[in-house]
Amino acid sequence: MPAEQCSIRPAQIGDLNHLLSIEHDSFTTDLLNRRQMRYLLIKAKACCLLLEVQGVIVGYGICLTPKLPRPARLYSLAVRLEYRGKGFARALIEAFKHYLNCNNYKYWQLEVAINNYSAQKLYKESGFEIKAQLPGYYENGCDALRMVCVLVVTEEV
Repeated sequence: MPAEQCSIRPAQIGDLNHLLSIEHDSFTTDLLNRRQMRYLLIKAKACCLLLEVQGVIVGYGICLTPKLPRPARLYSLAVRLEYRGKGFARALIEAFKHYLNCNNYKYWQLEVAINNYSAQKLYKESGFEIKAQLPGYYENGCDALRMVCVLVVTEEV
């Protein structure tokens, strides 16, 4: 099923179990627990989006949105295994870009495992550039790459 046939909407507290299921199916380290996910959904300065295909929640993303001028941060992005490679993660990224542009963010950043080549490729294709390597960033000791994407180009006077 192509990404054009999906719908993206803000996540709600009633989606919590679905989001946790996707989280636990997608990651082996640094997992969000129920309390953390609930906080991100209802209290944090964050935009939480989920992606549905024919009414089934198949992916989600969480973008932290601190007070400007601080950058936004893609905190988590996950798509169920059987739906990967179909453009759904890219659709979530584009939805976040639209949201962040509408809210005057100039750039956003993320961290990705140094050995997660498919995610790095997706992020590079979405406009992110590698800015730093972060040794031992994850709980399991794996290094991460910090990547940054410029959202709005401003002209200097």
